[in-house]
Amino acid sequence: MNRREFLGCAAASAALAATAAGTAASKPAAKPRKARPEGFAWGILLHFGMNFWGEWDGEAAGAAPEDQFVKGDRAKALSALAKEKGPQRHLRFDYETWKAATEHMAKRGLNMALIDMGEAVVLPRRPELAASDSWSVERFRKELDRLRSLGLEPIPKFNFSACHDAWLKDYGHMMGDRKYYEVVADVIRDTVEIFDTPRFFHIGYEEEFGNKYERPDDLWWHDLGFIVGEVERLGVRAWAWTDYPAWRPRETFARKMPKSVLQSAWWYAEMKDLITCRDPRMFAKAGLFADLERMGFDQIPCGGNYCTDKNMAEIVRCGDAVVRDGRLKGYLTTTWRATLPDYRKAIFDAVDQLGDLI
Repeated sequence: MNRREFLGCAAASAALAATAAGTAASKPAAKPRKARPEGFAWGILLHFGMNFWGEWDGEAAGAAPEDQFVKGDRAKALSALAKEKGPQRHLRFDYETWKAATEHMAKRGLNMALIDMGEAVVLPRRPELAASDSWSVERFRKELDRLRSLGLEPIPKFNFSACHDAWLKDYGHMMGDRKYYEVVADVIRDTVEIFDTPRFFHIGYEEEFGNKYERPDDLWWHDLGFIVGEVERLGVRAWAWTDYPAWRPRETFARKMPKSVLQSAWWYAEMKDLITCRDPRMFAKAGLFADLERMGFDQIPCGGNYCTDKNMAEIVRCGDAVVRDGRLKGYLTTTWRATLPDYRKAIFDAVDQLGDLI
């Protein structure tokens, strides 16, 4: 996708097109809300477990955000969060913040809670992956019932990316070994049972590009096939972040990625930032919404307030413009912050920004 083609997507909104071109435009008249099909997802990714960044042997993520679009007070907050991103033996989770956030989701019309699991629950087949205060299955299932009573569909998310699997502890270093696949299969089976066969299972699987944890391409595809196969044989649809075609050949992705896997490309900055983006890979990332449509994949485009409070409205305008209704399965927002009191405002703001678009 070239730059002109992508900005054509943004032109679906007069205000967005004017911003991207650096010109002024009058605010367009309000239009009726677009009708959405049954099952259309308005969701937010919330973190329960947090052992995703860094390595279980103690290496933590950097102390400052690397994203060029994160500035000011937002950058300071994310710098503080980055210091907490290394894996821990206890949960970094506050239930009262979680409870208030999910209740607010229901009030604002959201209908899906994508739950970052990690070390959140003591898995029956793999209790060694738990933290000191991980929840029991019984306690967690009661919480899932509470979410459903609010009209929220709980969806599990683990991350099987080689650079986001600190929750796997030492097993994360065993890729290609029989033990690794046994553990992954056990995690998937336990999770599907705990969630009573959810509609989707998000497998993560992003950002393996140019770092020391990256799998060779053949192993990347082999492991993807194994993970997706384990999810699908239990009657659940696999859902993944779309990163591969931003850094590797799109033709390979189009040929090898199963069409059954629900895709979430993501972009967190403002669309106008594409004009001055220093990293061409980030431009490629933002262009994936249209590319996935051309390839024929179902999508849930993802944005959020990680960089700016303006992003989610732009994501919805772009998704509505370039993704066919039959393949557009919903929208997802996220903060990439822990579910803790310090980040309550950011979480509530993300809910409100998406709620305003429903």
